[in-house]
Amino acid sequence: MRIFIPMKKIIPFLLFSILLFSCKKDPETISSALPFLHFYGTAGDEVGRQVKVLGDGDIVVCGYGVGPNGGTDFFLLRTDKFGEQRWLKYYGGAGNETTWSFDISSDGGFVIGGYSNSFGAGGDDFYIVKTNADGNVLWTKTYGGLYNDDATNILSLTNGFLISGSTNSGNDDNTWVLRLNENGDSLWSYNYGGVGADGAMSACKNADGTFAIIGYTNGVNDNSADGYLLVLNDSGQNMGYYRYGTPDYDEPHAIVPALDGNGWIISGHEGMSSPISTHNVFVRAIGHDGTSLWDYTYGGVDHDGGEGMCVSGNTYAIVARSNSHSNTGEDIYFLQINSEGELIKENWFGTDADDAGYGIVPDNQSFILSGFSRGGSFGGKDIYLERIDF
Repeated sequence: MRIFIPMKKIIPFLLFSILLFSCKKDPETISSALPFLHFYGTAGDEVGRQVKVLGDGDIVVCGYGVGPNGGTDFFLLRTDKFGEQRWLKYYGGAGNETTWSFDISSDGGFVIGGYSNSFGAGGDDFYIVKTNADGNVLWTKTYGGLYNDDATNILSLTNGFLISGSTNSGNDDNTWVLRLNENGDSLWSYNYGGVGADGAMSACKNADGTFAIIGYTNGVNDNSADGYLLVLNDSGQNMGYYRYGTPDYDEPHAIVPALDGNGWIISGHEGMSSPISTHNVFVRAIGHDGTSLWDYTYGGVDHDGGEGMCVSGNTYAIVARSNSHSNTGEDIYFLQINSEGELIKENWFGTDADDAGYGIVPDNQSFILSGFSRGGSFGGKDIYLERIDF
């Protein structure tokens, strides 16, 4: 139906419309911050891990799940800013591929770091997939030996990539860090560890061009795992190694440079055996000299653990897994803390089934969370993507 406006009312109507439009906020700012919750996937299991926001507002999630190639495959999911799927692409071979990390490369494409037993020298090998902005493969490469080599983190640099994880010599695991050029050729390799299992979990680039790598270590005289922080320069030289932890289990999963410029903030899982046996989310500030500046734990009486972390303004935000909330099953646990580690807000998200959060990124006065849910509509574990208000 058409609406006709008499001529004598057109001018006042236009003036009112112009005034109304000029008083509105930027529609892009408003619309991009609208909360949403979406699930994606197939009838099999898919797990969303890391999430990033592109310059045009699109959202990209990496993860792994049952794919078309056999076993589990890497995947990249790209959506618009409202979470509407643009494409979902899988990468891998007839065996299993697992990824926890990806990054936006300097050419505007993506690089996925993980491990594969479909290709390589034997067991699991570091596996890198380089794509263009449309998710189409440009090249793939593997790195490793006869035993398991499992990559857990990749950073894209202006002149290549840094990939970190663990390598097994046939006796136990050691931390393994590889520096690659833009074509995936190895520039240097760093192997670190003692008796017992050691492995890298995450990494960040520091303002001075060095890298901070966090992981777990389990020496022969230890009853449980401790955390460590390793600093390497861009030539692969060890600039510092700091070990920390409690008498019980400690495993860091995320690291960001500290807002005040002095060191790093790390988060992960911390086990406790007394007075009850449980796990908590821990967040710890480590100074540049390796000193622990402050240390907080969050959670309840059941198993909780920190997974992803980001900086937002003058705060840190953590996404975690929680079994301590009153909802049915496991929940996605969100925490926001100030620069001194004090809790600002917390909340739980998810369905009536099990949900887990792994990735978090700030975007236009909101946060975007990624993970998996058993409460989606596809069956098994579905990719979980949610935008929440600050």
